[in-house]
Amino acid sequence: MQYNFKGLKIELPYQLEHIEDVTLIETLNDHIRVSIKALLLENKQDEYINSNTENHNIIIYQYDEKKNKEEVIFKGNVINLKLNHYGNLSEVDIQAISFTYQWDIEKKSRSFQNLDLTYKTLVDNVLASYEKSSWLDFSTNGEVIRGLIVQYDETDWEFLKRIATHFNTVLVPEGTAAFGRITFGIPELLKYNTLNQEDYEVVKDLELLKNNNLGETQDSISWKIRGADRLHLGENVIWQGILCQVTEVLLKTEKEELIFTYTVKPKDSIKPILKFNPILSGMSISAIVKEVKGTSIRVQLSIDDKYDDSVNNKFFSYAIESNEWYCMPIKGSKVNIYFPTRDEKDAIAVNAIRTMSNGSKTQDPRCKSFSNDSGSEMKMDGEAINYSTGGVNIKLDEQGNVSISGDSIIINAAGKLQLGIKDVAPDETPFIPNNISLSAKEGIYLSKSPFDGVDEALAISVADRTDLIAANIFSDGSTKNPPAETFDDSELRAQDAKDMQAINQQAQAEVEAKLQAGKSKFGFGAIALAIGGAALFAAATVLTGGAAIAIAVAAGTTAMAVGASEMAEGASDYTKAQSGDMSKSYNFMRDTVCGGNETLYNIIKYGSVCISAGVVLVAFGPQGLLLKL
Repeated sequence: MQYNFKGLKIELPYQLEHIEDVTLIETLNDHIRVSIKALLLENKQDEYINSNTENHNIIIYQYDEKKNKEEVIFKGNVINLKLNHYGNLSEVDIQAISFTYQWDIEKKSRSFQNLDLTYKTLVDNVLASYEKSSWLDFSTNGEVIRGLIVQYDETDWEFLKRIATHFNTVLVPEGTAAFGRITFGIPELLKYNTLNQEDYEVVKDLELLKNNNLGETQDSISWKIRGADRLHLGENVIWQGILCQVTEVLLKTEKEELIFTYTVKPKDSIKPILKFNPILSGMSISAIVKEVKGTSIRVQLSIDDKYDDSVNNKFFSYAIESNEWYCMPIKGSKVNIYFPTRDEKDAIAVNAIRTMSNGSKTQDPRCKSFSNDSGSEMKMDGEAINYSTGGVNIKLDEQGNVSISGDSIIINAAGKLQLGIKDVAPDETPFIPNNISLSAKEGIYLSKSPFDGVDEALAISVADRTDLIAANIFSDGSTKNPPAETFDDSELRAQDAKDMQAINQQAQAEVEAKLQAGKSKFGFGAIALAIGGAALFAAATVLTGGAAIAIAVAAGTTAMAVGASEMAEGASDYTKAQSGDMSKSYNFMRDTVCGGNETLYNIIKYGSVCISAGVVLVAFGPQGLLLKL
């Protein structure tokens, strides 16, 4: 159905009473949007609100007086219907958008690695998935991409807007076709209209100033100018003597009249800074190695359906963990492509990933293995290090044994080869093996030869027989004693066993005696300590004579010191005996006070204990002595 409104002709798939308001807005880097408010026929509410708007399209015409014909100013698809009820009236709000919106629905991920790829071809590839699309190039000039480009979790519209910033430009939507159409970059129109309207606003973008460090310049200033003439998005105009471009067009009904409001900015200020995909920063994408060269690899990212095997594909530096190791992943192996920043050109390859099924060497976490695709392997387990090439194996175990096995083993030395004794410094002890054994199934040959192999004219051959082969053979001998006669040593061995048993029994008796002595010293020391203490107690509580008290104190103190020393020595003897140590233990009173004089120490020991016991007997009687002990 067609409806006329304020000089516009509108085609809608809906039956309406009449149209109340029309708004059209065009903006750089955005889709063209239309909003129509109208009164709806009463019996159509349920039909329209439950309908699928996917194929509901809108066309708006405007009569161009200069061209004397109607021109399409918008074609688009209905994306939203909203019904408002006011009593018996039903108002419908119809939201439509240009067909470029089809590029802004599905999130996609892919990479562009061919460094010979032009930006024009890149855009063509992006838009190839749509049944019909169109674009005009006003910026790329045939330039090739400046490095790896990755579209990750972005719609095609978002991605193309970001690619446009590679040239400090924008996308200009074109809303007059029944399919998505843009210009990549602002077209350079030769037309320069001079605007003289008095109805305008000045806008200063403070956020733009802050984010882009523009300073106090006109780049952050724009003007909103009202007028009745139609201007196009991106059109050049002269405003207040400044060359500007139209960055937004708003068509709206005001006081029963259609009014255009244009946002214009200085032409040189419409230069968006380079944009990046913030999602990429810090993330990794898995990939399959396609080619290895030096320390770099070419890969097929997991986000790509197929691999473009181009001559100038991107090489990713592979982050090897050590300067000493050159260990590159092989073709077909799995790696991660890591993006340390939001700029995809900084991407590197890291972490080759094991994709093979678990085998025996992955069952034990103590086992470390290192192998390549040819079958060579270095394996370190809890018992040995093994080096293997399939045909040759070298094993170094923790007991110090080295084993070399293989079908054919050749050892070449430019200087000299030593087996057995090794040349060492004069102050070092030479290492001499106990035995060197050489064995072979068929034969052993030793020869002096100026070429590889055995010189059969000058050799020692050990096979079924031993041959000395040379032009001249000399034998120098010396007279030695004959070998000793053999004899039966069973009786000698039996006597040795008896002697050893006697020695062991004697040692065991000495240990038991030392243990018992230690216990006795500890027990005597405890009694001496108790008697000495009792004597001191008697001196303090019972005795009254001056001489008696002095004797009691001296004897008691000495008995206690003796008792403590005896207990310490006894404990030390007991501990030493348990470990087989038969040395004499330290005694403070004997070794320090008496200077090691055993006789003097025994006089003091027994004398002090006897005197202390007498003091206690005098003070408390026989019964008291027992009680104190």
